[in-house]
Amino acid sequence: MAKRISHDYLFKLIMRSALSRYGVNVETELEVGVPPLKIDALAVCTSDMLSELRLRTPFPFLTEQSILEFKSATYPLTERELARIMCRALLFFSEQQVVHHRQLSVHIVCERYPR
Repeated sequence: MAKRISHDYLFKLIMRSALSRYGVNVETELEVGVPPLKIDALAVCTSDMLSELRLRTPFPFLTEQSILEFKSATYPLTERELARIMCRALLFFSEQQVVHHRQLSVHIVCERYPR
């Protein structure tokens, strides 16, 4: 019987594969805060990379540091989960060397409609 691969894992694999072609570093399972909370993925780009991404990919929305979250049917996006995602983003912002808030963006991909 074939082993089932989680959609979360596939999302991270696809994002890493698609963005690495343009030199974008994608870090997954990034821990922030104490006790550590996990961000699904962080894509780090230079301004040159962003120009290329905007012209040649379906990712024109990325910024210098983009938090990428995936919500599956098993763990759907709810109002409470949205608040948790935003809190993790603010923790990341407070702990990292983000010069300006415009350099950080949060993107949520949902397998199904948000609840």
